[in-house]
Amino acid sequence: MRTGPHCTYGIAALLCLTAVGTRQGWAAPPRFVQLNSARGDVRKQLGKNPLWRPAKVGDKLKGSDQLRTGKNSTAVLRLDGADSSLISVAPNTLLRITTLVTAKTGGRQSRFLVSRGGVTSKVRGLLNRESTLEVRTPACMGGVRGTELAVTASA
Repeated sequence: MRTGPHCTYGIAALLCLTAVGTRQGWAAPPRFVQLNSARGDVRKQLGKNPLWRPAKVGDKLKGSDQLRTGKNSTAVLRLDGADSSLISVAPNTLLRITTLVTAKTGGRQSRFLVSRGGVTSKVRGLLNRESTLEVRTPACMGGVRGTELAVTASA
């Protein structure tokens, strides 16, 4: 089998393009939380859109979206990914999804803001050491890696 200079250059160019594509073209799939269950008046606000719409089981929310529960209303959110952590949203809660990102190392950062009301998170052990789940209120911040965390904020 003969290889000429054209074949050698072609293989080298292909290898260079592959290396550049994997370094610069890396992008994690978009992250989301999914509404696992809803009882009563549960509404969502998507991004900068000022309208609050009824939320339905199966809805996917992403960073900057908000969820609001009314009186005697609750919701359960499930994080995407292998750990499938759950966030239970109490009645009269306003919850903003502030950050849902995946680092190049595979670590998943999930941050939430509870302006009023409360949430309880059940984290099933984050699989990557760089993964975090944080819940903030106007007064404090708490994080969890593999257990339960309850946070309440009052206006």
